[in-house]
Amino acid sequence: MIAREGRVAGLSSSFLPGDWPRKLTLCCDQHSRSSLQLHLSVLCNPAFVAADQIGTRQTMAGMESVLYDLPWLYDLMVPPSRCEAFYRNLAREHGGPILELGCGTGRLSIPLASDGHEVVGLDASRWMLGTAAIKAGSATPHLHFVHGDMRLFGFPQKFSLIIATCNTLGHLTNDVDLSVVLNRVVDHLQPAGIFAFDIVNPDLRELASPSKEKRRDRELIAYDPINQVETVRLTRPPSIQRVALAPMRLRTFFPKEIPPRLSLAGMEVLWRFGDFDGRELTCESSNQVFLAQRTQ
Repeated sequence: MIAREGRVAGLSSSFLPGDWPRKLTLCCDQHSRSSLQLHLSVLCNPAFVAADQIGTRQTMAGMESVLYDLPWLYDLMVPPSRCEAFYRNLAREHGGPILELGCGTGRLSIPLASDGHEVVGLDASRWMLGTAAIKAGSATPHLHFVHGDMRLFGFPQKFSLIIATCNTLGHLTNDVDLSVVLNRVVDHLQPAGIFAFDIVNPDLRELASPSKEKRRDRELIAYDPINQVETVRLTRPPSIQRVALAPMRLRTFFPKEIPPRLSLAGMEVLWRFGDFDGRELTCESSNQVFLAQRTQ
């Protein structure tokens, strides 16, 4: 999940009662200034993610919840994908340190750290990071969660592998933000380092008639073909009735546009798949899975 704002804020222990100590690192690099790193030990408790207490924002449709502010609901609505085994195998081959952009509730960062890799998980939602910290406990000393914006992050270290999974790049709804993120990725890769990511493969039939297309997991409300941005609303489980989810804006990327964008940033495509099992990318593929290498 990327930042919806450019600022970095801390977690206050005043609303995090309990006995779940975990160190979170806050890091930002605004306007190309030197990185600001703050270390904050917070106490986390599952109670702070109660839907009737937090996670609502004033939207045009009224008081609606942003899914990324409700980590318990996110984990319920977005089932773990097959990507975990793919990225864990990739990490075994290339080693660490590893940076995950949009780490969310730690569903990939924690297994990677459990495999013995040094992992930094970056996310803009402190609610998601709080849940990730609870999940991780103290058994993963090589795992560090960072609250920040992937357009603004800056670290002194370089990474062997940078990962952006679950369509994280889809939240970059304009070319400027995408270019900024890709350039930051290159700046943080070791020589010959790997950038691995997966994005949704657009469904042309769905985009052609957005108001008519409904899937089990989401509804496409509108599509802007000029900017390639779709407005979607995820379908909540029938058992969850109290939460009204705000629509999400996601960028669609067509397969031919990704390689030149990577090239402009200083990377080349090593592999491109249509799924996490290595099958060829076709128009029927649900995903686009890329492995790119730094060339500069």
